[in-house]
Amino acid sequence: MAGEFLIADDSPDKREFMRRAVSEVAPGLEVIEADTSRRALEIIDAHFDRIVGAFVDMDYPPDNGPFVIRRFRSMEAEFGGIRPIALVTNARESLFEMYADLARDAGATTAISVDARQNQLWFEELRDFVAALLSEQDI
Repeated sequence: MAGEFLIADDSPDKREFMRRAVSEVAPGLEVIEADTSRRALEIIDAHFDRIVGAFVDMDYPPDNGPFVIRRFRSMEAEFGGIRPIALVTNARESLFEMYADLARDAGATTAISVDARQNQLWFEELRDFVAALLSEQDI
């Protein structure tokens, strides 16, 4: 399976959790990780043609998730292709919809709520996102 999947999150634990979800559904897909938004932008610039999808954290220093998502979308406008991008956030339910709207405005495909009390549900949502990506693309 060709391609790379970007996991952009400042939390090592969340990155590992997301990596496991991607690896379970798509073991041949290379996972690349960024622990800061600046590193994510560097990866996008260097690997854009190989990245097939991404999980991007909302609260992602020094910039934020929508900033990173907009970089993807601007490069797609220049070079073509659409990459599924899921914003991930551990925002309280009261803030989740606002964050999801910000993410969609920036170009996110979807938003996934990270709730530590519901790890299995979150894991399934991550896996479903990757499975849908694989079914839509010939990877």
